[in-house]
Amino acid sequence: MIKKLLPLLAAALALALILCGCAGSGETPPDGESGKLVITEDGSNNSLDALTGAFDYGALLEENGYFKGVKALDYVTVPDDLGSAVPDSVLTASDEAIQEQIDYMLEQSASHMQIMDASQKIKDGDTVNIDYVGSVDGVEFAGGSTGGRGTTVTIGVTSYIDDFLEQLIGHAPGENFDIEVTFPDPYLNNPDLAGKDAVFNITINYIEGPAILPTFNDTFAQGYGYDSADVMRGEIADWLVDQQKQDYFTDVLNDMAVSDVPAVVTEYISGSIIAEYTSYAKQQGVSLDELMDAYGYDGVTGFLAEIEDQMTAAAHRYLAVQAIAEREGITVSDEYVTQNVPESDLDNYGMKYMKQYHLRDLVQEFFYTGAQ
Repeated sequence: MIKKLLPLLAAALALALILCGCAGSGETPPDGESGKLVITEDGSNNSLDALTGAFDYGALLEENGYFKGVKALDYVTVPDDLGSAVPDSVLTASDEAIQEQIDYMLEQSASHMQIMDASQKIKDGDTVNIDYVGSVDGVEFAGGSTGGRGTTVTIGVTSYIDDFLEQLIGHAPGENFDIEVTFPDPYLNNPDLAGKDAVFNITINYIEGPAILPTFNDTFAQGYGYDSADVMRGEIADWLVDQQKQDYFTDVLNDMAVSDVPAVVTEYISGSIIAEYTSYAKQQGVSLDELMDAYGYDGVTGFLAEIEDQMTAAAHRYLAVQAIAEREGITVSDEYVTQNVPESDLDNYGMKYMKQYHLRDLVQEFFYTGAQ
């Protein structure tokens, strides 16, 4: 309850990339100012119901999942030698990359020494395990307590309301004391607490000491559901190759020259993002404008303007994928969708959207097989 929500920019960019089925760098293709998205003054969108945050994806798509009324080849230059020279480094996982992933997993599974020595004082940057109970005007509030279960935080890194963690500095394991904080206004996690002064009773359980790494062996691998360390290493290698192929294909899409972005693509991207955060704002009990204001954006228009370059890059990739599909006659069948999409997703988003979403999968498969 006391955590401070992070700005939504990164999440919005991730949303734009997910909706276009494109993971990767998010860089704008090197073609100057052409193809820029144009954001309306009020951030309006013809396919968005501003009262509900509902967005009709299918209204902007043809039955085959292509953008309605758009011939992408009129806007995108697809190279004649598409897929002809994929570097070997994309198709294989290096020993160094595999080991890096293994090391990361070992770190995530590490245990830590628990320092309970009362002579050890907490410093900025320390990771500590604490319990707390929060109250306003002497009354505990819902969500303001760890319930004795403990929580691990890192001072200067973990995002809590201002000055909460900093007040732990100088204290030691075993201490129990009160700190005073003021909730921000607005406070989206719990609007009822916005601007209120609160007292938290803190117990320092321990300071987290050096990591104790496990050994990468069959026992470790079996803990992740693999038969052996060798099988796990092979799965990691396959996963890395898949990521490398996605990243390389994204770079190929980014490099394609795009002359302009049709309005329907602009509407599709901006509408989907607005709808996502309108829904989120409703869950938090605030308006979309209040949500944007809480993170320093000048309403919806200011938010969309802030991420305009990233949305333009996503639009270029949408168009590049469709252009390749047009040239090669690639479409997503109803059967493909029903076999690969959960029924709940199909019910929520519709067949046309799911065809558009999975079009990249088939185009990328063509790039690495049929185009070579």
